[in-house]
Amino acid sequence: MSIRTSPNALVSSRLAARGFVAAALFFATALSQSGGVSRTLLADDAPAAGCKQTDPAKVVMVVNRDSSDISFIDTDTETLCGRVDIGEWSNPHMAMFRPKGDRFVVTGTQRNFVAVVEFPSLKVLSRIETGNEPEHFDVTADSKFAFVGLMADNAVGVFDLDELKELKRVPGLFGPHGISCWPCGCLAWHGDRATGGTKRTYVSNIGAHEVTVMDMEKLEVSRRIKIGAGEAAAKLKPDQGLGGLEGVANPTLTPDGRFVYAADSDSGTVAVIDTDGDKVVKTIVVGEGAWRAYASPDAKYMVVPCNGDGTVRVLDTASQSVKATFNAGGNMTGANFVNAGKKCYVVSTMPEGGCVWVFDLEHMSEKGKISFGANTTVETACTHPDGKRIYLACSTRNSVFVVDGGDDKVKEIPNVGQFPWGTHVLRGSDNYCH
Repeated sequence: MSIRTSPNALVSSRLAARGFVAAALFFATALSQSGGVSRTLLADDAPAAGCKQTDPAKVVMVVNRDSSDISFIDTDTETLCGRVDIGEWSNPHMAMFRPKGDRFVVTGTQRNFVAVVEFPSLKVLSRIETGNEPEHFDVTADSKFAFVGLMADNAVGVFDLDELKELKRVPGLFGPHGISCWPCGCLAWHGDRATGGTKRTYVSNIGAHEVTVMDMEKLEVSRRIKIGAGEAAAKLKPDQGLGGLEGVANPTLTPDGRFVYAADSDSGTVAVIDTDGDKVVKTIVVGEGAWRAYASPDAKYMVVPCNGDGTVRVLDTASQSVKATFNAGGNMTGANFVNAGKKCYVVSTMPEGGCVWVFDLEHMSEKGKISFGANTTVETACTHPDGKRIYLACSTRNSVFVVDGGDDKVKEIPNVGQFPWGTHVLRGSDNYCH
């Protein structure tokens, strides 16, 4: 029996959660203005104590949605070493260091700002007001700019991380859900970076069968790439309407920046885009409800969780074809690679609780799953730069699970914050959001 969990169900659940937070924010603000509370709400500038671990390459950032803060884990001791408030009721969605490691960026989704924070002082340098619902983003390889998807405005905001200002807001997107900068930005750190050609940003549209290309210098849309045979998908689901459209969650670059792999949920296909010309050179049929592609650090494979049929497809990047199909579960939200890409963990929350499915990519075999217990919901993970462990956010336990890639043993780091939504590590091979 297949488990049907639509990738857009994740987006819908976030929208519902934002509605609750927005109502709470309105109510609390009204009380404050009417004298119902004595303290000042939204007091965002309390001094931070700084991070005890001062090396940015030795911390994992944890994005805590409901406590509106970022906490830090020292990867040497695997203990908490710092915390910074991002802004009350801000509902942060994603955080990322810029390559220099001296600053990091956080999207304050509920309060419509992009925060830039200094490291290791943890001083909030600026909360830059922007459009509605900033979520996912990427930072350019030169550390200068962040390209941020504004989900409710169907636009991308471009931010100068030195001057601390929004340079431009580019309209014409359709739920800009995933962003990858080329040459490869922070989301695709693999050492050597692709160079040459026009610098550009790839934006996936969850509300359209399209990857939009933005010229990074002109800050404008330069090309629209059709993905996933949208007309055929519409014929299969004639009653779904625009509200039920499930498009492209993320444009995933290969480690060398040569190709973009874009999974389209409605059609169950992955388009391979040649970055030399920005054209689709191949469309690979995978499975129903394809979520997105994840690149292995050895550049051999793309792993694609398919939530519609509960399978995981492994794509061979040399032949650009399906190498293997594994059985898994529904509600898969990520994939992480360890041991130089020989093993893959796929993050999933099943009815019986959160787990990671384990796959041996060296021998292309299923190795079962690691379960985290009943009533656990796991979100996303990052892979340590040494490629030997992952840090997985567990929203229902307010903790982070550290999974050892050698023996699959698990250590829990508790009390990281309220509703940890995701993690990030500088120069890790797997950094992503959902």
